[in-house]
Amino acid sequence: MLITDKESLNNYKSEKRIWQGIPKLEITKNGIRYLSFTSGGIRDGIGNYVALTRQEGNKYHLIAIIKDDDPYYVHDSCLWIDPLGRLWFFATKTRDYCVVAYIIDNPEDKVEKLHFSNEKVICDGTIFHQPIVSSKGDYLFSSWINDHEPYEDIVGDPQCERKSFLVKSSDAGKTWKKVGSIAVKGRHYDSSAIMERNDGTILMYVRTNYGIGVSSSKSGGRSWQEQSQQRIKSADSTFCIKKLKSGRWLLIRHDDPLSRNNLTAFISEDEGKTYPYKLLLDERDNLSCPFVKVDENDVIHVVYDRERGSFCKNARHALSKAREILEAEIKEDDILRGEVGKDSILKNTLLKLSKYTGNDFINYQSKRGNDTAKQIIEQYPNDEVLLNYLYDHFAGGCSSLTEQEKLELAQNIAELQENQDIDKAERVALVNRIINLCSLFYGEKNDENSGERLLNQVITFVNSNLSDPNMNVDSISKELHFSRYYLTHLFKECTGLSISEYITSKRVQTAKKLISSTSLSFQEIGEKIGIVDNVYLSKWFVYNVGVSMSEYRKMTNN
Repeated sequence: MLITDKESLNNYKSEKRIWQGIPKLEITKNGIRYLSFTSGGIRDGIGNYVALTRQEGNKYHLIAIIKDDDPYYVHDSCLWIDPLGRLWFFATKTRDYCVVAYIIDNPEDKVEKLHFSNEKVICDGTIFHQPIVSSKGDYLFSSWINDHEPYEDIVGDPQCERKSFLVKSSDAGKTWKKVGSIAVKGRHYDSSAIMERNDGTILMYVRTNYGIGVSSSKSGGRSWQEQSQQRIKSADSTFCIKKLKSGRWLLIRHDDPLSRNNLTAFISEDEGKTYPYKLLLDERDNLSCPFVKVDENDVIHVVYDRERGSFCKNARHALSKAREILEAEIKEDDILRGEVGKDSILKNTLLKLSKYTGNDFINYQSKRGNDTAKQIIEQYPNDEVLLNYLYDHFAGGCSSLTEQEKLELAQNIAELQENQDIDKAERVALVNRIINLCSLFYGEKNDENSGERLLNQVITFVNSNLSDPNMNVDSISKELHFSRYYLTHLFKECTGLSISEYITSKRVQTAKKLISSTSLSFQEIGEKIGIVDNVYLSKWFVYNVGVSMSEYRKMTNN
């Protein structure tokens, strides 16, 4: 649903937001600036919405929200002013898992005169980058469905194609259709973008676990050359690519293959084959989601977020992050020279969250009791889903429980999981005991640093024992004296990853680093990361990286 009335928008003002990020910027011919972004609850997921703001003076004022009712949510907005001067406000909705758009015919109008069209369903999948206008006058963009989410539960199609798609409109946006698709090797939350070369070749740029994968099509996007994929070494993160008025191509990505730092602008003079020119925009950590707008005066505006706070263990943790949206204003010549000109600006803060006055800081002590437990059970009858909910919403104070309380918590969870014969009253009492052992933000036992300490203990243990082939969740929980179930949930709450996923990620990262920076044999590398079976090592690396170890060494050495 689209929300535009001022009274309702007050519920989404900056002081009501825990996190924000994934910004998109559009600027009209007369210089009116629109900025959209994603925000939501404590974490990225249920509760997400996308916001549209417009600059008035030196501030961005909220003018519209796209949201949905739980358990559905909205994410990944995009802004685009088409050749007819209309502003498209795109978003991705998990209900029916589709890309939708609201259109403003005249974005130059005063705010009170702006008129949004009815919701227009474009296609299935997710949108991240703006459409381009092809040499034939078609509007082209890419949507995608990745391999990491159970979209069949949403769209009702277990056989749904999980690829990057080329989506086309040949009638100025009245209708859209998918033309073709490609699954680039190593794809990961694709964030795919479309470019067209002068000879009509269409390129699909896709986020991968080794950086950016590129595939080409000479058939208007109906079929793709899978064997001729180009690979651009970068961090596993989003990027942005644009064709400039000069004909050069601009690519914004991280100039670090392992971390989300050193956000850099690159220029290509051969339509994306090489990028010899570069300019560092921001060297700091936790930078993501760059987006480019080139204005009427050929100024390049790059917006991005820093420490957006969407994958934190709780609101207190999120509020410690920068949670800011920044902008770099540069010229093409700056990148060609490799240094910032006198009129250019870096690290300019557009939006920054500070004091929070929302309702998520409610002390759940006052809400405890059988009524709360009963409502939760009615909403989440499945035990596994119920436990996930309890940990997501009530586990902020778990890390400072006494040993006896930890044991009691583990026993209650085990009873809930294993005893299917308990009656309704006993079940309510059991859930209430679990809630009473935990608190969300301000529980009287909560120590805001204890979760961080446990997280650091797990990370230190994993990093120090990476060569141990027997390392797993059980061995870590035994070493750190925490229950397995509690530890895995708390770790995921803090990082967004399970412990097993973190171990795999660390092994992949270490293997990639050793392959690219040393002459160690693959067997020696396997021993250092705890995988001693050479056959399994080869298959494991291809599965996680998308290319063989020898291919990766050749690619990184080049």
